[in-house]
Amino acid sequence: MKQRIDRLAADVPAGSPVTVKVVGYTREMHELMSASDILVGKPGGLTMSEALVKGLVFVIVGPIPGQEERNTDHLLEQGAAIRCNNLPVLAWKIDRLLDDPERFDRMRENVRRLAKPRAAFTIVETLTSLYGR
Repeated sequence: MKQRIDRLAADVPAGSPVTVKVVGYTREMHELMSASDILVGKPGGLTMSEALVKGLVFVIVGPIPGQEERNTDHLLEQGAAIRCNNLPVLAWKIDRLLDDPERFDRMRENVRRLAKPRAAFTIVETLTSLYGR
């Protein structure tokens, strides 16, 4: 997959407003997410949690049946994502989203509302208060 994307990236014309940097396996996803505005991909549990905490609007592509479909429904219902079932129109959908700053800002606010960056601490605090520790 990385080799295929490398070949596609090599075809981006010089002077294009689009910069493509292909990254293979990485342990620096948190840094990449911090430098991003949107996440294009599948809403698995960890990906979704990390993206919400980083304030990323989702562009959902190809969720698998089951939990990813339920995560998709939740993000769509909360106005934190768009979905693309037709890959040939993916770029068009992203362009429409980015061309509408008011819509994009509303979606980012929805993402911030959904994010629970201190969830683990809240769980521990709740459990320790229940058991008097």
